[in-house]
Amino acid sequence: MLFLIAWRNIWRSRSRSLVVMGAVTVGIVAVVFIIGFMNSYLDGFSANSVHYDFSHIQMHDSTYLEDEGIEYLIDDAESTIGQVASLPGVVGVSGRLRASGMMSSSGGASGVVIAGIDPEAENATTALGEKIKSGAYFEGIKRNPILVSRIVADKLGLKERSKVVLNFQDVEGNPVAASFRVVGTFSTASARFNQGWVFVRQSDLARLLGTDNQVHEVAIYLESNALLEANTAELRADFPDYASQTWIERAPAIAQVEEQTSASLGIIVGIVMLALVFGIINTMLMAVLERVHELGMLMAVGMSRRRVFAMIMLETFMLSLMGAPFGILIGTGLITYLGRVGIDFSAQADALEQFGFDAIFYPSLNPEDMITVAVAIMITALVGSIFPARRAVKLKPVEALRHV
Repeated sequence: MLFLIAWRNIWRSRSRSLVVMGAVTVGIVAVVFIIGFMNSYLDGFSANSVHYDFSHIQMHDSTYLEDEGIEYLIDDAESTIGQVASLPGVVGVSGRLRASGMMSSSGGASGVVIAGIDPEAENATTALGEKIKSGAYFEGIKRNPILVSRIVADKLGLKERSKVVLNFQDVEGNPVAASFRVVGTFSTASARFNQGWVFVRQSDLARLLGTDNQVHEVAIYLESNALLEANTAELRADFPDYASQTWIERAPAIAQVEEQTSASLGIIVGIVMLALVFGIINTMLMAVLERVHELGMLMAVGMSRRRVFAMIMLETFMLSLMGAPFGILIGTGLITYLGRVGIDFSAQADALEQFGFDAIFYPSLNPEDMITVAVAIMITALVGSIFPARRAVKLKPVEALRHV
């Protein structure tokens, strides 16, 4: 009976009810969009950091992690990499030689990290070959080709086939100087790679360092994070002399950014829902004040204050819940569309790349996000209904009946 009365009361003022439903719809669309966009932000940041920078797992000599000494190597690299590649869910494995040094050209000099890679394996692991901005991916120059970032190339005035000289130390501590030719430039979503890494063929760097079938680092890219813990545990069991670390252990700052962003998302959603609560309260309070005489009559003929309270709460709750499906449908449709075409920030591409983001964001929603939205709707409807209902039960029947 109370439900039927509340339902009829809602449609007595159709325009006001539609305003409340519209406000709820817009609020939910805003919340869904914010969640979808922040998911894109978080997914892009962590995915780019994993794909282009740290990979899912890295393996080093245990001592190498202390000071990255060039003499601390993983031996029998070919066999080790082959064994790692056989683990379930491994997409790519790249063994790298690394050396810190100075790169100089006619345009100046810059400190760099020199990475000796197998081009094919590196491309499978970090998709480096897909990030070439000019030139080619280790093609066209047979002797000592080098791949440099676009930032470093601009800084030193380098272009394709420019000559550079690398100065570093070999594993015995002897100084080494060798000339290379720029085969191409790259730009990835990894600020670390962009700022100071150069890539050469592993065979060329091994010859200069004096290593044989050895690497400093093994980077492992997996199908998904779901395989992270199991594969890391297996690597630690199979290679106890080496340190196997997940990307979370190698880059705890990324996990911290995710936590802080999630907290910020909660605050933003809370602000939007709070604004919606005030809108609902304002509209429903006006409805109560316009019905003072009617509410007074109901209480005068025997309706208890508890039932009046429940009726007003039910009206507000029903209005909010009627607007919710439209908001969810529109918001989900919007995110689905934007997730397919993307939101283009190409005008800010250079700035975004410095922070590890692609220029196009693809919003997405997870099942748990819809649970969050549903809970937020319920809380908003509940909170928004309490104040108008309290205002209604505070009316005195005698005074309310005199109200015109």
